Amino acid sequence: MRSKFTTFDYLKDTQWQFDEYRVDYNYPKSEPGLRCKCGKKLKYQFVLISKNKQKKMYLGMQHFSDHLGVSQKVANEIKKGLSQVDFGIDEILWLHHQKYQFPNELWRRYCFAHYRNSLMKQPVKLNRQLLKRLASFRQVDLPIYTVDFQLVLREIALVNKQLHVEGNQLKQIYQREHFEAFAQDLAQDILTFDFNYDSKRIFSAQGKKYLKNQSFTREQLMSELIERLRQLDGLEDISQKRASFQTQTLHLPLAMFEKNCLAYVLEKYLQYGFRLNFFISLPRSLRMAMQKTLKAQKAIPTVQSYTQELQVHLNQIPKGYQKMVLESLLRDLAARE
Repeated sequence: MRSKFTTFDYLKDTQWQFDEYRVDYNYPKSEPGLRCKCGKKLKYQFVLISKNKQKKMYLGMQHFSDHLGVSQKVANEIKKGLSQVDFGIDEILWLHHQKYQFPNELWRRYCFAHYRNSLMKQPVKLNRQLLKRLASFRQVDLPIYTVDFQLVLREIALVNKQLHVEGNQLKQIYQREHFEAFAQDLAQDILTFDFNYDSKRIFSAQGKKYLKNQSFTREQLMSELIERLRQLDGLEDISQKRASFQTQTLHLPLAMFEKNCLAYVLEKYLQYGFRLNFFISLPRSLRMAMQKTLKAQKAIPTVQSYTQELQVHLNQIPKGYQKMVLESLLRDLAARE
């Protein structure tokens, strides 16, 4: 309910702001119970605080319009949201009363679906709000909504279907130790980081501008990010690593990345380095870009060694023929393509 007040700013034209939402689960039997400013007994009570923080006001739904002067349309919107909250609370309370608990087995299957999905070439787009909701319920060991149970089963089925389409065998992408770490991280990360895995959120507004103007390429930015992470290996203290990286995010080129993205990448790097679970935890677009850059960096020494070896052979050929030999080799290579 707090999020609804924040999102829609219901009280923007008043001197009040939303402070707390209370529910009396023993209404109407409880004494003294929750009361409106007018004295009426309430099941739902809205606690408002004046914007100058001098006093509080306690209201029921019916008196929003009377006491605050908000329109009837706004009052109806709040009432509609209240009804949705009411139904949800009633369902959870009934399930809890029937001794239902959080479905840990379903959660594990759901985590496994996310794990496999993260490794597929064409992953399914999964509902991160659903994941976040389940992680929150798991944290307090409450049963989940019936509709969420069905949605989870549907998403698991979608991942299984895509896995079949790609022809990936379970044994090819499953390693128990990697999955266990992934599952443990998933529940914590979704509640800790405000990074929604959308590829559009990787770069800041400034970064997108630079990319559009071609001041930097994505490859250059990924290379810089990788280099800054590697530099942290030279520091022993974890707080020093965080402070050093945080300072660099204030300046180019790291300032071109979205802050929440960098915060997430940093924590995953401190946890895993450039091991598999680091990459599994990243959004696909960022993971692919970083892996491509790392692969290119590893290939550079190989190209250099081949060049040196070729130079040794060329030195054995008279200088007047060296250019002719190279041109002949290039023609042969072009003919093979």
